[in-house]
Amino acid sequence: MEGKNLSFYLHHLSTQNTTPITDLHSPEQRLQFFRQVSQLMRRYDIYFRLSQKTDNKQTAAEQIYAYICTFILHKALADNQHLKYGAAYQRNIEALYKALQTHRFDDAFDTIDAQYRQTQTLLKKHQVRVWSGSFLTEMRNLRKNTTLQLNDMLIWLDMVAMLNRHSFAHLPHDILGMVYENYMRQFVNTKLGQVFTPPILVDLMLDEAQFRPNTQFIDPSCGAGAFVLAANFRAQKIKNEPHLSTINPQSSLPKGLDIAPFPLFLAQVGYLMQNPDRVGEEGLPIQQTTDSIAQLSGSEHAEQYDFVLGNPPYLGYNECCKQGIEVFTQLKAKKVSLNNIYGVNLHSVPNNPKKYAPKPNLYAFFVAQALHLLKPQGVMCYLIPQTLLTAADLDTLRHHLARHTQIQKLLTFSDKVFAERGKNADQTVLTSSMILVVKKGLPEPNHQVQIAQMEWEGRQTLRTIISQQLPQQQLLDKYENWNFVTQPPTLQKFCADYEQNSQPMVVYYDHLLAEQQWGSRFYFDPGYMIDYRLAKPAGKFKIPRLGMGYQLTENYGYWHAFSDQAKDPNYIRLRQSSQGYGLLHTQHKIVWAYNSPQRFYYIAGNDVLVRFQEFAIGSNNQAEILYLFGLLNSLVTRTVLDFYLKNKHEKDMLVGITALKKYVRVPIINTPEKIAAKEQLIAQVKQLFAAEQQQQAIEPILSAINKTVWSLYFGNAMD
Repeated sequence: MEGKNLSFYLHHLSTQNTTPITDLHSPEQRLQFFRQVSQLMRRYDIYFRLSQKTDNKQTAAEQIYAYICTFILHKALADNQHLKYGAAYQRNIEALYKALQTHRFDDAFDTIDAQYRQTQTLLKKHQVRVWSGSFLTEMRNLRKNTTLQLNDMLIWLDMVAMLNRHSFAHLPHDILGMVYENYMRQFVNTKLGQVFTPPILVDLMLDEAQFRPNTQFIDPSCGAGAFVLAANFRAQKIKNEPHLSTINPQSSLPKGLDIAPFPLFLAQVGYLMQNPDRVGEEGLPIQQTTDSIAQLSGSEHAEQYDFVLGNPPYLGYNECCKQGIEVFTQLKAKKVSLNNIYGVNLHSVPNNPKKYAPKPNLYAFFVAQALHLLKPQGVMCYLIPQTLLTAADLDTLRHHLARHTQIQKLLTFSDKVFAERGKNADQTVLTSSMILVVKKGLPEPNHQVQIAQMEWEGRQTLRTIISQQLPQQQLLDKYENWNFVTQPPTLQKFCADYEQNSQPMVVYYDHLLAEQQWGSRFYFDPGYMIDYRLAKPAGKFKIPRLGMGYQLTENYGYWHAFSDQAKDPNYIRLRQSSQGYGLLHTQHKIVWAYNSPQRFYYIAGNDVLVRFQEFAIGSNNQAEILYLFGLLNSLVTRTVLDFYLKNKHEKDMLVGITALKKYVRVPIINTPEKIAAKEQLIAQVKQLFAAEQQQQAIEPILSAINKTVWSLYFGNAMD
């Protein structure tokens, strides 16, 4: 529907053609609506060349969309049979039809503009921010200074004709947020960690939480209002159910808060679309906040809600500090403490203090907040990443949930949840997803948790493919890592056998034990902090570049000299968890990337400066370093690391020192056969290095290393 002739518009605006022909309850027709609105937004952008101006492109696009949403609201109020707006809409369409019929295009624009102004007044009454755009001013000025022609009116007529084809009556879900996220993903500041939730997941979560409409409900990070609007729709249905007629749905309006102004505008418009009976009142239960974590911290908010549902933002600790999110500013100023976020210790598990400063993701703060907001026996249901199962800094949250709440369900997904995004619905948000359902209250000793995995059938149906009951006590016992709940029984048995046939790496990283056993120390440490811009083509310490081979042969550059003095230009700064400069001066090192390491590397020499975001094991004991190198690069170790640390659909797998010490174990060498196998493994590693240097095939040697490592752990031939 783009730039048609006058007869087209007269046909679609005539009294015989005002009945909507689509139903936005249908997922397919919602997608059609999304594409039509996106196309219309692009036409406004092209017509006024907004993206070519110096104004912020996101702001320009938001102004266009806000303008269209104002008309959608007017149409929705009419479709929901609001007495005032229903009559006004019909009068506007009739007036527009007559103006077009008589070629009075100035009057046609005035009719459309009057409809906008009327709805804009309604938004202001409800204290909803009005997003007026420069393009509208341009059009009004054009109207004053010249006589409008049909071509001047096309994008306005296309909008009215398009909306006239859709019914916005009794919509169960947010439809405005979908358009916003998909079209605006090119502009939107994704650093806010926002991803809008598909309607099918919203309904699933309301069902899994056993949501009751006549209760107190809040979404503290509501975005465009997906959960608030879905909960509100269920409350609206009470009016039509005689056995619930005594319940007043207005007494417990679902509430929403959000930090982002424009998504909140969409949520408020969506709420008014759903609630024509609220149009005459002032104020909405959906409000903007500078930081809902801090805003809801007071005792007056404690235990006020029966349900807390939502899809909280996923944002790293450092990014939260960078953005100046209030609660993180308070943490920096030591006005609040990480060991007491709404009564949840996000720093350390009791009797197991961390020796470094942990950095939990923002969604962990929202989980702690939800427990604060809930009444006793109230239910939290959040859509969060599966990093809850694996992240080392979230062991505190896993421990608290397992010990102090009733975990009802852990539902994971075998497919990507946030697919079909972007202007052409061809993009995917790279994050894993899970649904966490928790009831506030101490668990019974025999409390069982439902563990399930779900998959999509198409994009509109979900089905459960794996389901089991698990004692919550097991989650408490294994609070350090919950990834086992997503793993098949064969891998669970493999890791159990691996643990039984091995010992912790403490025999290497504990200096006293290592010196007794090997006569050497082994430094498990992060890389060093330097100003890499000052690296030179030559110098004392080479800065290796991780490459495709198993030995590090390329360099980023060189560091001039050693200094541990902060004011010295050659200063080499230690990371918080470093043991000192011991690693720097070792002769043999195993190096790997913190983020999704593809392999472990070897480099010799006490003139090697390991980089920031890399980790290393260093020692002067070459034989044991080569032995550990073989173990770490084996299929056995890769399987173990994946088992504990890999989240399906997450782009990153973080392997730090703590994770390596915790999950990688070494074989028990207690027989002549295993002593010989260990010596064989060291020889195979040397063969690997020689083959690489001579550019020979290394695959047969890697296969032999895998077989040797397998025999060291399991004592039999590798299948």
